[in-house]
Amino acid sequence: MVFRVYEKVPKLVPIKKIDVFRSVLEQLEGMIDGGMKPGDRLLSDRDLATRLGVSRPVVRQALKVLEGLGRVESRHGSGTYVAENYPAVGNLLLGIPVEARTLQMLIPARRAIEVEIIRQAFENRSDENLALLEESLRVATPSSHATQNTEGLDLRFEKRLGQICGNPMLQKLQNAVHEAWVQTEVSLGVVPCHHEALHAEHVAIFEHFRDGDVEGAITVYLHHLEFAG
Repeated sequence: MVFRVYEKVPKLVPIKKIDVFRSVLEQLEGMIDGGMKPGDRLLSDRDLATRLGVSRPVVRQALKVLEGLGRVESRHGSGTYVAENYPAVGNLLLGIPVEARTLQMLIPARRAIEVEIIRQAFENRSDENLALLEESLRVATPSSHATQNTEGLDLRFEKRLGQICGNPMLQKLQNAVHEAWVQTEVSLGVVPCHHEALHAEHVAIFEHFRDGDVEGAITVYLHHLEFAG
């Protein structure tokens, strides 16, 4: 038997995890926009992973991002559903090239909107709303399933603050900036903060919020944004 040896072997390039994640996120969004209605239940993460041919952790992370954007909502013990009150917004990135500095351009918008949301949410502080915030932290606790390339995309804690603030205009603005932020991170394949650090900062914000220290909560949030882009 004669083995042929090729002098030139085409270079194989590893497939980036972020590329798989991007495709999963796009397909899930396309599925929702392609005919699903508010209140419709999505397939389980196991079934979605099987149909997409990817791992369940990647599907779970994509669902976390969609929940943070307000596209879906998770109901404990029941599943994931298309959100009832998704605030439709325009695409802030239209006409703007997605570059490394795009995140830096978005930071002032996030700062202005999120700080005002924290202040207005603080005015609505109650045992019930504190329980909702604490629940968002519990479900976002870092686990071994988190993927390194998508850890910074979990915006559920900020989303919950937006809901508590009770201002639908601020919620729409928050959602528009969040969508632009996620689109930019996914396009660049760059995630600026580790999941453990992000979660710790959210916990610190919550603790200040719970203890009646709104300025402390804002200070922690602004410190987080300094390293976000």
